[in-house]
Amino acid sequence: MWDSIEYPKGKKKPEAKEMFEIVDMDSSGDIQFDEFVAFTFDPGQIDAETREQYFRSAFSNIAALNGGAESESINLPALEALFSEEVQPLVHILFEEIDTDGDGAIDYDEFSKHILHLCEA
Repeated sequence: MWDSIEYPKGKKKPEAKEMFEIVDMDSSGDIQFDEFVAFTFDPGQIDAETREQYFRSAFSNIAALNGGAESESINLPALEALFSEEVQPLVHILFEEIDTDGDGAIDYDEFSKHILHLCEA
């Protein structure tokens, strides 16, 4: 797949510093998770059915860390398992932001709304 992707003819390839500045939308000097997601994924470029499949797949993979492939929610320990210990405080903030109903679990609707929100920002 990757060998078939070419940079548009006549366009100058941006330098690494320029790319970093594009991705670092808040100019903090760091690329946050939401900035990375927004840069790498544009849900507007894919049809709704495919987007739903991507979101369901991602959600299922994370939810499976709860202890079963059929889990219908993501809990904090499952989310923590994806990240190193030094970023755990940020994971807690992210979890609270996504868990909009405050029930201690992220369901599929909360997950998909958050990802779409990140991509629209």
